[in-house]
Amino acid sequence: MDHVQKINETAVANQPLVYRENLTASGWSHCDRAVWLSLRNASDQKHKAETLRTFRMGHLLEDEIVKWLIDSGYKISHQQAEIKNRHGKPLGHIDGIILADKKYRLLEIKTSADKYFKQWIKEGAPEKYKAQAQLYCHHSDQLSQSGRKLQEIMWVVLNKNTSELFIDIQPYDAQYAQLQTDRIHGVIESEALPNGDDDYRCNMCYQKAVCKGETVAQINCRTCAHVSVENGSFCCQHGYGRICNRYVFHPQLIELLGYEFKEVDYKNESLIFDKMAIAGEGVKVPGLPTFTSEEFVLAHPAGLVHDEFVLGVKALCDGVIDKVE
Repeated sequence: MDHVQKINETAVANQPLVYRENLTASGWSHCDRAVWLSLRNASDQKHKAETLRTFRMGHLLEDEIVKWLIDSGYKISHQQAEIKNRHGKPLGHIDGIILADKKYRLLEIKTSADKYFKQWIKEGAPEKYKAQAQLYCHHSDQLSQSGRKLQEIMWVVLNKNTSELFIDIQPYDAQYAQLQTDRIHGVIESEALPNGDDDYRCNMCYQKAVCKGETVAQINCRTCAHVSVENGSFCCQHGYGRICNRYVFHPQLIELLGYEFKEVDYKNESLIFDKMAIAGEGVKVPGLPTFTSEEFVLAHPAGLVHDEFVLGVKALCDGVIDKVE
């Protein structure tokens, strides 16, 4: 028996399904489309066993770093205090507020491999961490009875390879933070798929396969065309929170796969594309091969949605696709 393989397989199998309830600062990305797809839970985020262990060790080391700071005489308060967005939903939890050099600063603790540690010293905080911390500063007035905002960020960064520490002080940038706040609220409130960026960072995005039309999005309430957004929350007239028999993919998620969207058939609660329709269970659009979303998930990867015989059978007698061999 390969013991390492057994341990790794167990770790991968037991990792929790990442289902994003709210758009937090940790879910920030430079790309609006990536953020939108993440909020809609369009893809499962799965990690290798080594990555899962790295995350766990990082969390454990963060607790140790807090202890080192306190033992060294620094005062820390508001550990894991919650910051909210304008809709009252969680935006994230801060590592704390630290009193250093007679100034109250946002405390941000990170652990880093040697390569990125050196890069941080040379170039400053990575873009994602910078945005996250600036968002926390921007909304830190929530933690103050007088409504004052923290004006500086104190990064405490640990090199996991050498145990070297680096302290990085960054000023609060109100203009940048407001821009990022507006972006996040805009994505939360948007029912349309935003435009996506296209650069080298796409290769590191776990939404890449859906965004580039390489795979079909996951079926859940947030990827359904019936779902709307009100006051920053998802809702549906058919009942949000459970996948019902009216489920039909958001049309732009199907467009990503190369299908041309034509119109909405409101009478049949269906979506009309160039060669077929997608509708809820038991619905047949007259004159068109009609797929449920579950059928489409099976048929698209197998190329059956482009198979003239399959389309003909679906249009004629609405045959059911329940498996593909």
